[in-house]
Amino acid sequence: MKLLQLLLVGLSVGIIAAANFTWEHPTLCGKIIPCDYTVKGTERDGYIDFTVTAKQDPGTWAGFGLVKKNELKNVEFIWGCVNKNNYAVVLDGTLPDQYTAPTKDAAQHLKNAVATYSNGILTLQFSHPIISYESYELNFTDGNCFHPVVPLGGGKCLKDDGTVDKPDKTPMMPDFLVCFNESQVTGTLPTVTVESSTKKSVTGSSVHDLTMITATEHSLGLEQYKAIFHVWNEAQYRLGDAKFDVDSIDPSICTHIIYGYANMSDNNTLIPTDPTDVEPNGGYEKLHNLKKHNADLGLLVSVGGYSCDLENFARLLKTKETRKIFIDALIKYTRDNKFDGFCLEILNQYVDAESLLEIKDSFKSLMTELEGALNDDAKKTGKPKLLLCIAILGVPHFIDNIDVKTISDVADWINVDIEMINTSLPVTQLNAALFPGNKTDEEKTVSFVTKYLTSKGVEKKKIVIEMLTKADGFQLKDPKKHDLGDLVSGLSPPGECTMVEGELSYFEWCSRFTENSNNIVFLDEEKTSYLWTDNGEWYTFDNITSLETKVDYVKDEGLGGYYLRVDYDDSKGKYCNEGTFPLSRALYKTLMGSVTGSVTGSVTGSVTGSVTGSVTGSLPPLTKILERSTTLIHKMETTTIKK
Repeated sequence: MKLLQLLLVGLSVGIIAAANFTWEHPTLCGKIIPCDYTVKGTERDGYIDFTVTAKQDPGTWAGFGLVKKNELKNVEFIWGCVNKNNYAVVLDGTLPDQYTAPTKDAAQHLKNAVATYSNGILTLQFSHPIISYESYELNFTDGNCFHPVVPLGGGKCLKDDGTVDKPDKTPMMPDFLVCFNESQVTGTLPTVTVESSTKKSVTGSSVHDLTMITATEHSLGLEQYKAIFHVWNEAQYRLGDAKFDVDSIDPSICTHIIYGYANMSDNNTLIPTDPTDVEPNGGYEKLHNLKKHNADLGLLVSVGGYSCDLENFARLLKTKETRKIFIDALIKYTRDNKFDGFCLEILNQYVDAESLLEIKDSFKSLMTELEGALNDDAKKTGKPKLLLCIAILGVPHFIDNIDVKTISDVADWINVDIEMINTSLPVTQLNAALFPGNKTDEEKTVSFVTKYLTSKGVEKKKIVIEMLTKADGFQLKDPKKHDLGDLVSGLSPPGECTMVEGELSYFEWCSRFTENSNNIVFLDEEKTSYLWTDNGEWYTFDNITSLETKVDYVKDEGLGGYYLRVDYDDSKGKYCNEGTFPLSRALYKTLMGSVTGSVTGSVTGSVTGSVTGSVTGSLPPLTKILERSTTLIHKMETTTIKK
């Protein structure tokens, strides 16, 4: 008997190559908390026996599906329920998409299908043949890999014949692949090499051709959640350990990277703000090399940013002809430099809401025309449609002066900048409160901004919230008066590396966190913190714990995800003694934990012989569940092969 266990860095999820597997939701359920959803599979005599358990309302359906491509279309799907008449049914069929009810196949090939409902738990048991001779059925044969689909909220059971309503929630696609291998072992056992950014090998393993699996089809923008890294190209010019290299990014802990910046030139073409970006071994090349380790990574170029010429932008917006010049330049630059899309970081650069009002109508026209142009480009090139992200300020009176509904309808998502501090007020303020408190205005909280956007018609899944990897600072007027709302004389000094007044990157202020641990106040209502120093500096900040709370809020509210400035994280692990990218890793684990779930299992088979001698025998069909990630495998364990 052999057991091969892979522990993935940063995810802390046990991934087992297994003939028997279990997927549980949420992570660590069954040990700490009850499970809301479980799927178990066991290979037996030409069938795979499945058991699905789900915490469900009475008269609603649950199920499990597999699909070749990483998209919610035409999923091979089995579902079942016990309806209000106490009639139980389990059916084999197809889930056309996330918005449509499953439809049953003309011929049903399930065996031992049973549905029961008790104490709020719906249990489905059924056996699916490994080989099917129907053209519309999946075959679980050698080398076939599938993406799992789990509906965490089925609709109502309508009729006794199994007719059901559409899903109440968008079905989840857990981030692993289910693959099937049937191998014969003859001769000397091979060396198994696991490919990643480093290579490790295990001699004598009964698992054949074990490699990290990456998708061959783009699934950009279809993730359950987005974990987006924002990078400023200027970070490469910092000195010493503060220097940030794009190729130091771990692409397994993000879904997208937005790289800034590019802007319009005088001759109406887009150019990078740093010319070295387009040179050999420049920023763009390093960025694209990350896709070798994560084929599903979405890369976007940021247009605008702090160096954006707002007067020139207003000029480009004025007429349909000038807007076309801008749109054509956007698409050409993005395609020429092989990006998957672009993010317009222009609206968030306006410092007063009145200026936004002046371009409200023309920007709405830009969005409508962009939508048509992006669709036309996709048809013309035969390539996936370019992704479009729009950055806005998460401030109500700014939101009022843009047509945020039209923007959200056209964009794939909206990045919501968290900038709650009003520097014209000479008092200490919070910049990252999740909820209101005694001294915090409701409008200056992440939760209020989220609700305000949805009240304006923005779909929750398109809201991507900024997670602050910085501390905002003030200089206290009186160092002895350091409560929230006390007077300040100005902003705190700039950081030694980032050189921005009133702001410290995480790698700059984590040492202050340790040095001033007795001066830290955590606000339980607001879910954020502040600290002061003996020399009169005062900082509002989030640490790993409060950021994880915000990520939980993103999940609880069904938002699209988060983005963060990754070059402000401790990329080299030299400053905070928490390893590389401590914030980024912790947040990704929190975000994706309930998506990935817990996967366990075992591999069984009979093998005779010795590791160095002749080996004969056969292994049963092998189901491999592998995380779609290229994080370093830091531990591999195998049992010994016994005669």
